[in-house]
Amino acid sequence: METPYRLTPLLVAVTLLLSACAGLIPGGREHEDVASLLSYNQRLATLSAEEQRREFAVAQQAFAGQASEVNRLRLALALCVPNAGWRDDGRLFKLLEDSTSLKADETSPLRHLALLLYQEVAERLQEERRLEGNLRDEKRRHETQLRDEKRRAEDQLRDEKHHAEELQGKLDSLMDIEREFSRRRSEEHTSELQSLRHLV
Repeated sequence: METPYRLTPLLVAVTLLLSACAGLIPGGREHEDVASLLSYNQRLATLSAEEQRREFAVAQQAFAGQASEVNRLRLALALCVPNAGWRDDGRLFKLLEDSTSLKADETSPLRHLALLLYQEVAERLQEERRLEGNLRDEKRRHETQLRDEKRRAEDQLRDEKHHAEELQGKLDSLMDIEREFSRRRSEEHTSELQSLRHLV
């Protein structure tokens, strides 16, 4: 079973903000909707992973049946479950980007909730892009390092091969000289023997 999660600091801020606004809009429908959504989010935290999965499926079905703002934000909260296999910040960002609550009046409780969820997922995506950029840079540096090491190894191998060829050339020259020296000594020895035979 996965460790239950708590409200994020942003959602805590929303809760406090809505509590402060409660006196200004007593019984307001949006306030009730947001209170219900926050209660739903807190209840998600107490569920097992399988129960959270079922809640996600229910939220998807409800939004597919009626794309209301409450259903949209309920699905958004279900998509926020940490470490869930269905968590998809790209989808969550698009879901919130299309929310009409973001364009609502500044006093709208739904707007506050939608905006803070939107800002939170936008920050996560920005951080993911930053990390991906760092990984790409690190990969490029590693590939460059490998190429440099390969080039140095090839240069060293080429130098060693050239040096070995030079040594082999010198050895071959010495062997040619030795053979020539042996040939001449043999000829001289033969010539001396022939001279001795003539004398005898």
